[in-house]
Amino acid sequence: MYSAQVFRPALFLPLCLALLFLLLPPPAHGQADDPLEAVREAYATEQYQTTIALLDELLAEDALAEEERVEALVYRSRAQLALERADEARKTLQEALAADPGLTLDPDQESPPMIQLYYAVRQDVEASGPMGDIQTLAVLDFANNSVDERDRFDGLRKGLPSMMISHMSGATDLRVIERERIQWLLEEQDFQQDASRVDQSTAVQTGQLLGANAVVFGSFIVLEEQMTLNASIVDVESSVTMLSEQVTGPANIFHELIADLSGQLSDAMGVELDAEADAQETRSLEAIMAYSQGLVEQEQGNYRQAYVQFVRASELDPGYDRARQRVQSLRPYSGARAVHVAYGRIPGHRLSARPLYPVPV
Repeated sequence: MYSAQVFRPALFLPLCLALLFLLLPPPAHGQADDPLEAVREAYATEQYQTTIALLDELLAEDALAEEERVEALVYRSRAQLALERADEARKTLQEALAADPGLTLDPDQESPPMIQLYYAVRQDVEASGPMGDIQTLAVLDFANNSVDERDRFDGLRKGLPSMMISHMSGATDLRVIERERIQWLLEEQDFQQDASRVDQSTAVQTGQLLGANAVVFGSFIVLEEQMTLNASIVDVESSVTMLSEQVTGPANIFHELIADLSGQLSDAMGVELDAEADAQETRSLEAIMAYSQGLVEQEQGNYRQAYVQFVRASELDPGYDRARQRVQSLRPYSGARAVHVAYGRIPGHRLSARPLYPVPV
């Protein structure tokens, strides 16, 4: 005889719940914990049409929080630019700035076309002159007065001021103009600047064009493994030189020389530097030289060559965050997949077998 089976509700209920969970449809984009996760992934893998399609759907649903909506608009503008749809990208970025007038984009993390578009769109929103009681500082490119291996160190005319800007950007009550914005504004005014010929008079003229309270200009010399940095800071309104200083030491402690000089310049302006402001910078001379050459190539519109130099800087110093950000920002304009294939070896340097960033197949 068969024994009677006892019905056990305690076992039946969990089984029903498990079946119900399996039958439920997946959550819609707007219901996900991070609605922009798929967007970021599509953009990072250079699927720009997919990025725009996902964003159009999300924005049409009107289910995004305000901060998420602004981020979505910025991503759509990036993707539109990558597809050479400049007019659409401009309108999208205008919409993002209308939603968040305080929106700022970091030149280290944005592609050159994107940051230039941002400056152009923002020009009508942001006053060009000094901002209230906050002092505005412009740091110009340095002149290369090196004797030994002048060409080898030439990129430092952009790399060293870039480090100084990084140091001084964390100062209280001081707004430091990004070097990309300086270049953009000077080009807008059709103003030709030769770092080797900048003096007190031209520094004042440049500062007036940029709407800066003060301008730093300087030079460097590398001779027999010694580096000398010279810098002057000029008050734009009075044309008075507030400070002229020189620091000297071994070239391989360039970061200490820049930190020392930045500290003296900030003291002259009466502002206090943030001790952690240079956390993204490198201590490797070879890495800063590769990064500096990347800045030169990028400014000339040679994005593929710039990408290679930034990758090289990242591999020479794996902790060099600023270089890694530049690598990521240039991917849409560098032919990154071809670069990793064609530049498996760079003269004097070997790229790692595993790319720093995923290369789409």
